[in-house]
Amino acid sequence: DGKVAAIVEDSATHNIGGLERAFGNNFTSQMMQPLDIVYCPDIGKIVVFMKNGGNDYTYVAAGSVNTSNETTSWGSATLVASTNMEGDGTGFVATWDSNIDRVVIHYRDKDNSDRGTAQLIEVASNNTITVGSQHVFNNDRTTYIASAFDSSQNKHLVFFGNGNQDRGRYRLATISTSSFSYGSAVDTSQGNNDRVADSDATFDSDNNRIIYAYKSSDNTEGYVRTFTISGTSVTNNGRSTFSTQSPQGIRVAYNADQEAAVVAFHAGGDQDKGKVLSGTYNGAKTQFTS
Repeated sequence: DGKVAAIVEDSATHNIGGLERAFGNNFTSQMMQPLDIVYCPDIGKIVVFMKNGGNDYTYVAAGSVNTSNETTSWGSATLVASTNMEGDGTGFVATWDSNIDRVVIHYRDKDNSDRGTAQLIEVASNNTITVGSQHVFNNDRTTYIASAFDSSQNKHLVFFGNGNQDRGRYRLATISTSSFSYGSAVDTSQGNNDRVADSDATFDSDNNRIIYAYKSSDNTEGYVRTFTISGTSVTNNGRSTFSTQSPQGIRVAYNADQEAAVVAFHAGGDQDKGKVLSGTYNGAKTQFTS
């Protein structure tokens, strides 16, 4: 229906107060910090991940939207795992997998030597949650995780910073309701060994490409790369620059109606101004312009 749902944090109580004003009812009374939100179009659910400020554990809640009166109904918050998952855009991402009708989460497990870990989240029609077991996808220190699902290939491409220097890597993942399978870690920057400082990814459904936007901590530039998946092979189509102003808080999304990608960020080199750029695919790369 064209509306965007967003989680807002009450700065006075550190409570998630509900969805943005259009859907303003409360859905949890627990002391929470928002981690991520994902819409599941095939089942018509919103799934929200929240970190408990008291024990640092992550909880998940699922909601349904009544578009006739713009209200939401929510199931109970469910514990994802009794572990400290890194949040704040550096180590937690949720992605909808339309092939298996599950939410897939990838995160940095601070209680397990910062290893990259994945889990499945299943949502029932009554908003109850079933949480799958933990699966380690990267044994080294894992940061700045981003992920996108290619629905044409039924594959996930998971990006992350690897090791103490946050070198950019990606793994191709095939995920079923009962198993995780990851390919070898590959240098995202094609030999440049870029260090990742912030990142996000999305799927271009018109061109069947994954778009990955990231900030390199080696300089002040923000880059975008496009990836093509064919079976178990991944083609890295090179990079282009979308900002030279030390972009932070990077978020990228694809608008199929407009056949364009959008990247949003605040420019650390320009008084932290918020900026939004539109990008189109030129046959090889996605190029962003103001």
